[in-house]
Amino acid sequence: MGPYIDATGKKVLDTGFYRNWDFSEGLAVAMRKDTDKKWGYIDSSGNFAIPPQFDTSLVDYVWPFSGGLAKIEVNGRYGFIDHTGKFVILPMLLHAGDFSDGMVSVVLDAPCFVPGTGGCDMGEIVPRDSRNKGEQLPSCKLTFIDKNGRVISAARFDGVMPFSEELAPIRDGSLWGYLDKEGAMAIPPQFDDALSFSDGVAAVGQSGLYGYIDKRGILVIPAQFKQASNFHEGLAYVGDRESGYSYIDHRGKQAFRGSFVQATNFYHGLAHVQLRGRFSFGSFAYIDTSSNARFTYTAP
Repeated sequence: MGPYIDATGKKVLDTGFYRNWDFSEGLAVAMRKDTDKKWGYIDSSGNFAIPPQFDTSLVDYVWPFSGGLAKIEVNGRYGFIDHTGKFVILPMLLHAGDFSDGMVSVVLDAPCFVPGTGGCDMGEIVPRDSRNKGEQLPSCKLTFIDKNGRVISAARFDGVMPFSEELAPIRDGSLWGYLDKEGAMAIPPQFDDALSFSDGVAAVGQSGLYGYIDKRGILVIPAQFKQASNFHEGLAYVGDRESGYSYIDHRGKQAFRGSFVQATNFYHGLAHVQLRGRFSFGSFAYIDTSSNARFTYTAP
């Protein structure tokens, strides 16, 4: 696999390994050579912080670290390891997401079907070894567990999104609300759509438009946007592909003049935007929070 570069584009690490993935929380999944057949995790110096021990003949898949733990699939069941490589949640779960804010979504009741997110994700039958593969299975119901494996709620939900800032969006039927870490309904289901909290607010959908609520469930920015993103570093992008995307502040006011074909959240003071063109073709830039272009390029 390829080498690693820093934020300036300078090559800082070239392991020469057969496989090495992106870093997350200071570690990256790696395999020395194709004959090793064991996954481990390297640190930023290229040394194995977690020695190669996850044998591909036994382990179905390994994931990067998220929320302090990494997901490991063994014989069709999911568990989580800590930064020492020790299983803190044994691989017994039928299905699991990634840890966020100390919680992870899980499926506890099966057989069922987890719908895909589009693209190459076609969804998943749970459990994978189910004998009901030729039958129409119901959609999986979800709940959350903490890092001790404790199920926080007896309720099962039709849809969930990750915990953030102590709350998680949950869907009951067609409506979204928010669950707290004790399993109580902090904001009752009442929205057509909902995103996780960020910067103290969350985007929610009502009657085809999006606004932002606080943690009391009160709209602090009225529903007026066709699409909306989470706030990051004090700004969020809103709009649609037809009219373009612009950035707003916490008052719901446009942060700076101009709109973009596509937009992304700010990260370390920069956001990637498309200035002209369609899809992945056209002119692109990285802008700062004053909309100044720090770097521009064209994709033919």
